[in-house]
Amino acid sequence: MIFRKYENEKSERFPEQWSDQVSLSFNEYFKEKYKLEDKIFYCYGFFCKDEVLIGLSLNNQTEDPEAPITVFLSKDLTDQDKNPKNFEKEKKDMLDILGIIFRDLLNEEDIPYFGDWVDYEYKGKKYYYKVSREDLELYIQAETLLNSKTY
Repeated sequence: MIFRKYENEKSERFPEQWSDQVSLSFNEYFKEKYKLEDKIFYCYGFFCKDEVLIGLSLNNQTEDPEAPITVFLSKDLTDQDKNPKNFEKEKKDMLDILGIIFRDLLNEEDIPYFGDWVDYEYKGKKYYYKVSREDLELYIQAETLLNSKTY
């Protein structure tokens, strides 16, 4: 459901420490700048065959049941991209893109949600993203229980 290419394949989730660190960075940057006191960012990264996917969700922390704003960003990986040094650079570029997209979304009066993947070019490379109301944390929990995927 979240992958662009490999829905029924097992994937590897990025380390929890990475997710925690990235989530903290997004929270520190956006909370004060956009007055998001009652909201929190969660970031998760996944790798499956030749696709890397990072999901960034802005969730409500109050008892008011508001669906999150989630941006999924995907990129096809070449053999060169899979080199550990290059892979780290790809992840950093993807986080930059997610920051740009969220900045733009938070400046919108009405956030546009779309389920289809849209092309995004950055530094001459092609990425794909979509904006949804999916709860990424809930998705991970459900997939873990139902399919025993590696999350």
